[in-house]
Amino acid sequence: MTDEVSLRFRVTEKKKEKKLKQSEILPKKVGIFATDVLLNQTKIHQARNENPRSIVQPLIGGVQIQSDLYGTSPNYWGTMGCYYRIQNYVFGFTNYHVLYGSTDVPTVIRDYIGRLPISQNLNRVNNRIGIAANLFNPNLDYATFIIQSPLDQIQSINMIEGLLDSYAFPQINMPLLKSGAKTGITFGIIDGRSCLDCSELSIHIDARYPNNTGIISDYGDSGSVWVLNNGSSILKPVALHYAGGETPQWAKAKSFSSIFASIRNKMNNQNSIV
Repeated sequence: MTDEVSLRFRVTEKKKEKKLKQSEILPKKVGIFATDVLLNQTKIHQARNENPRSIVQPLIGGVQIQSDLYGTSPNYWGTMGCYYRIQNYVFGFTNYHVLYGSTDVPTVIRDYIGRLPISQNLNRVNNRIGIAANLFNPNLDYATFIIQSPLDQIQSINMIEGLLDSYAFPQINMPLLKSGAKTGITFGIIDGRSCLDCSELSIHIDARYPNNTGIISDYGDSGSVWVLNNGSSILKPVALHYAGGETPQWAKAKSFSSIFASIRNKMNNQNSIV
C-alpha cells in the first residue's frame, strides 16, 4: 500500500498481459493517475432455501408451525409468516385460527396467553420455538407468539432474500409474493379491497410468472406474509394470508396496515403485550 492515488479497475478474471489483445490492455496511466487492476471478489448472497416443513435453524419466516392446542396432529398446522421486534420482544406472526382455531377470546386470554407452546414443524418438545402472546385479533385473523429460538440475522423469510422493514400500504394492482409452508413461493397481484372492511384484500395469481403452478395457495399456507414484489432486499410486508379464494387462483389476506393499527391500539390500552 502506498500514498499514491490511482484509478482502480475491477475485473472478473485477471490474465497475464501477454495473453491479452492490445485493445484489452489498460494504459499504465490515465492523465496523472496510475492505473491498477483488481479482481472483483464481491460475494453474491443467495437466499436461504430451506425445506419449510422441517426443523429450520436459525429460525426464519415461511416455515411450518403448530400450536400445542392441536397435539401432534398432521392435519392442523400453518405458517409463521415473519417476525417483528416490538419493544423488547421478538414476535412471530401467523393467523389466529392457526394457533387457536375457533376458540373464543376469553378462553384464549384465560388459558393460553403466556402458556401455550408453539413449535416449528409438528409438535414435539424439542421443536418448541415460542409461547403465545397477547397481541392478537380474531377479526383480523392474526396472532403472535414470543420467539424463544435463534433467528436468522440476514434474511427474514424463507426463499426471499432480504430483511423485513416496517410495512407497505396495499394498492390495487400491487405485485406481491409470499413464502408459504405448503406451496413455497407464489406470486400475486392485489385486485380488490372490501368496501365494508378496509383490511380485507383479494389477491389474484400473477400470470407474468410462468413457473406459477396455477395454485396461489393451499392448506398450510395460512399465516404466510405477502410482501411487495419490487426486487428490493428491503422487504415490505403488505398483507397476512389467511385463506384461499373461490378458485385456486385467488387468495384472501388482511392488510398489515390494519394489523399494526390494531397492535398500536392494544399497546395503548393494555398493561402487557405478552
